[in-house]
Amino acid sequence: ATAAGPAAGPAADAATVAPNVAAHVAAMPPAEAHYLQLGAFNSASNAEAALASLRRQLDWLQVPIELQAAGELYRVQAGPYALREQAVRAGEEVATRTGLRPLLLPR
Repeated sequence: ATAAGPAAGPAADAATVAPNVAAHVAAMPPAEAHYLQLGAFNSASNAEAALASLRRQLDWLQVPIELQAAGELYRVQAGPYALREQAVRAGEEVATRTGLRPLLLPR
């Protein structure tokens, strides 16, 4: 007689893969995400200084504030927001609290 081992075959593989796929999909940004651009700089050091300052000023914001390099330009952006309306509301609050007028960027 042989001992029964763990299930093998496609059903067992699917049971192992499904949680990994679900975790990966959950970590992915939405298909269309919206960001607030808080500033754009020609100098990496100026962008990094602005990033640090904005992170302190906007510590109430519920999304990451990151630096995005694009060619010779360094952009300070907050996001992602899944819904455009969420980004608009956050941008209005940023303007009210700081005087900045962030740009809304879909991507």
